[in-house]
This record gives sequence, C-alpha cells and structure tokens, in this order.
Amino acid sequence: MNYKVITGPEAEPLSTEQAKNWLKVDSSADDALIGTLITAARQACEEYLGIRLMSQTVEEVHDDFPVANHLYNPYGEIRLRLGPVQSVTSLKYYDVSGTQQTWASGNYLVNDYGTVASITPVADGTYPVVQDRQAAVTIRYVVGYAASGDVPDTITTAMRLMIGQWYDNREDSVRRMPTAAEWLLDKHRIYRFD
Repeated sequence: MNYKVITGPEAEPLSTEQAKNWLKVDSSADDALIGTLITAARQACEEYLGIRLMSQTVEEVHDDFPVANHLYNPYGEIRLRLGPVQSVTSLKYYDVSGTQQTWASGNYLVNDYGTVASITPVADGTYPVVQDRQAAVTIRYVVGYAASGDVPDTITTAMRLMIGQWYDNREDSVRRMPTAAEWLLDKHRIYRFD
C-alpha cells in the first residue's frame, strides 16, 4: 500500500508564539526560521510516529481488496496506513472492465476506535471484484487531529525539545532527535510490519 498527501495541513501543532516562549525569544528577527523549525519538527514526529498530527487529506492505494482469512484477517480488513482517521471520503476501485467505480459508503464500515483504523464490508457483504492491475483500489480519507489543542502534550513537548535543539545548534552535528523527545514520542508510535 502506498499513499500520498492530497491536501496538506493548514495549521501546525505549535504556533510561532508558543515556540518562541519555549525558546525564550522576544525578537521577531527569527520568526521565519522558527516557523520552518516548527514544520520540520512536525514532519519528523509524523514520520517517526507513523501518524499525522494535523488534519490533512490523503489517498492510499491497494492492488486489490483483501481476502478474509480465518486465521490472519477474519473480516477482510483494510488497515489504513495513517491515523488518527477522522473520516473516509471515498473508496474507489477499477471494476473488471477497467472503469473506475465509487463504492457506496453504505457497503462498508469504518472502525476508527483503535490507533490503526480499518475498513470492512458490512455484515454479510463482500468486496467488489477488481481489475487485475496496480492501484486498483483508492481510499481517500482525512487524517490527523482536528485542532492543535487535540495533539497530545507529550508530542508537542517533544516538538519543543527538537525545535530548541535545532535552534541552538544550527550546524549538522545532531544525528538523531533529542533523547527526551524520543522517549515522549515512543508511547504514541505505530510499528508496522508490512
């Protein structure tokens, strides 16, 4: 499964003012730099955690629908790559004749209660048959926290630590994120084995 961002976040988890308070910076001379560091810290956290922090729309593609397997995938779940999922916008597929179809939302259920959301057919339902091709199934969904205040404090504190490290050390001497930031983020991290 691959994905791409369709619409990026419109806001960051931290404002420039919040970052400046953490850095104890009163001047506006470095506002652009601090804004860049905020974005870089968000992106680093997102990649490390395997989630998205702020609302954004993504598309994920699969070559086929999964087959229900009693032992490994009893319900034929499609496990969405990113979280936290706010909503599924559309589920499209190429039918056997090669025409892209939209599968009605009444045909599937979205389970967004866990860290990793999933899609399954409704009870006694089955997935449609798709054309044998790459990226036959496309799922568009909204992912991330709805507002900056919804992002857990441990994550925004880790971002502050990273921003502080990068602001104070502008040469290429740091090879990884600060240890305290990593420790704060580890409880939110999604490990994938696919």
